[in-house]
Amino acid sequence: MLVTLVFLAFGFFVFSVHCCSENILHGYLLDGFTTEKIPNIGVHVCIKECLLRRHCMSINYNKKEFACEIKNKTAEISLEGTLHSDYIFANVVNSSEISLGNCRDWICPSSFKCVNTHDSVTCISTACAPGTYGKDGQCIPCSVGQYSTGSGLHWCSMCQPGSYQDQFGSSFCHPCPAGTYQTNQGKDTCLSCSTGRYSAVTGSWQCRQCPPGTYQDTVGSSHCKLCPAGTYQPNYEEETAGQLYYNENCLTRHLFNPSQC
Repeated sequence: MLVTLVFLAFGFFVFSVHCCSENILHGYLLDGFTTEKIPNIGVHVCIKECLLRRHCMSINYNKKEFACEIKNKTAEISLEGTLHSDYIFANVVNSSEISLGNCRDWICPSSFKCVNTHDSVTCISTACAPGTYGKDGQCIPCSVGQYSTGSGLHWCSMCQPGSYQDQFGSSFCHPCPAGTYQTNQGKDTCLSCSTGRYSAVTGSWQCRQCPPGTYQDTVGSSHCKLCPAGTYQPNYEEETAGQLYYNENCLTRHLFNPSQC
């Protein structure tokens, strides 16, 4: 690998990395010519996604957002590009296609990309709407408990713990409401906190125990109740407040142990 380091008068470095016949330049943005954006992938996967689309000629990659921009134009980026420290640019037209497997010899139409299956290849749509994914030339709605941003993937993502989705074909997941939780991924509902527990915020993956001096006698609560004057609760996670002895004078509302009188 050959690495070239150049300091520009604008105040930051531009790296030129030559590897595997790919020319990757750090610090440049090519404005316009974007046909598709793919979130949450790495730069080398971004290059491979470009190779799978025959109309793609170059990529920009946002290092902070882990976002890939598919471009339909090559560029002499030092002349045509804009300096931007968050981006990586690469012309992909002459890049190695070894990693493509059987897709090296397969040409898909515009707005489709090639995908290797177990024993063959297929073209899937990269223009499927949010809430769907591409399979066998069709856009299929995501199942409940899943979502898709419509980025040209051939699968849907699972809703993460603390969230749910109860509808088919969704582009997002709902956070669990206060008083509920969900510890697993890919679920279509949230569970209510049991008695003696609470969840004060949305998006919780577990409920918290009511601390000493409080209680909760109902399910699905976002808070715990203070023990009334004349009562106490020395334990965690209880449904009721215990009664003080009648010969004790402690009436402090937050008191939970008669020995502190």
